[in-house]
Amino acid sequence: MTASNARGLLEEARRLDVEIRDRHRERNRLIVEIAERLARMSERRLDRALGFECLQAYARVVLGYSASKTRALVAIARGLGELPEVEAAARAGEVPWTKLRHVVSVATRETQGEWLKKARVLSNRKLEVVVAHALDREIVERMLLELTPGQRADIDALYVAMQKEQPGISLSAAVAEGCRRAVVGQGQAGGARHRVVVKVCGECERASRETREGSIEVSKAELERAACDSEIVDLRRKPVVKRRTLPPSVANEIDARDDGRCRVPGCSNVAFIERHHQGGWKNVGHDPAHMFLACDAHHAAIHDGALHVKIVHGEPRFTLADGTPLEPDASREARIEAAIALKNLRFTPAEIAALLAKATGSTTAELVASALRAAPMPHAS
Repeated sequence: MTASNARGLLEEARRLDVEIRDRHRERNRLIVEIAERLARMSERRLDRALGFECLQAYARVVLGYSASKTRALVAIARGLGELPEVEAAARAGEVPWTKLRHVVSVATRETQGEWLKKARVLSNRKLEVVVAHALDREIVERMLLELTPGQRADIDALYVAMQKEQPGISLSAAVAEGCRRAVVGQGQAGGARHRVVVKVCGECERASRETREGSIEVSKAELERAACDSEIVDLRRKPVVKRRTLPPSVANEIDARDDGRCRVPGCSNVAFIERHHQGGWKNVGHDPAHMFLACDAHHAAIHDGALHVKIVHGEPRFTLADGTPLEPDASREARIEAAIALKNLRFTPAEIAALLAKATGSTTAELVASALRAAPMPHAS
């Protein structure tokens, strides 16, 4: 991917991002209005006037809402009246209903500002956990599984087997224990997570791999990505020589240091994790200071040139193709919105990247104000 192509894709992505955000806010505003009307219908029992036995039945038939969602929306509508700051944010579409339900359950007039800030920064799940701690509630994870009859039979068999070992164990605890044993017994730490065979010509360095349809070419970026953590078998020598591009001891160190998750800010991926050598393993060797974990999607983006990385004091720093830095959580979100605001002010992508590199602040308004202060004054005509 060329630099111009990457910048073009980024421009298109930002345009669509603005449109998606606008529609998302509108959706948030509309669902608050629906919540208010559901609450009014509940208070006056108007659902019965329409022939429904209860509000939940009305919402299920007319809106397709579950009973729990309907109850949550009514609680939101009733709680907003006591929380003016939260109500203003809700009517502006700034906070989705999935977060509002947690905020109204715990916030007071005195603490609403603090909880509103948490709602803007934290994910819905993290907010739920924080609220549960504040209310001294037990935290429960929920998971919906779609199973074939055969898979359900396997789970039932596991449940029976676990009950023989631990009488009284719940189904969820039995499944979790079965998964834990499978993970512990999957193999040595630091070993290969999966195996993909890629052939590389020793003369022209052309790479290929086999599929059911025949041989396909492997791009240079894909080869570099695979080479970050692979086993190399040199078939030109007899006996065959095998060596790994990453020793298990180094792999274990990196996995432990990075907590087994992608290091790209804002990414919560802990599955399909790969180990990256920044600068190429042939150049930097197996120095953990130049290595980090990345999910397969971000690892591919790094090697494709869509995501740039610099190692600063042993820590990876990530930027988009135009130089916009990726910041964690709220700071990253604020920088994205600041870039959009500067674009609307007719700044070019290069100017936006340069201004945001100098800008300071944690909110969108602070970043835009700082960037404008750093912008060169227009020349008098």
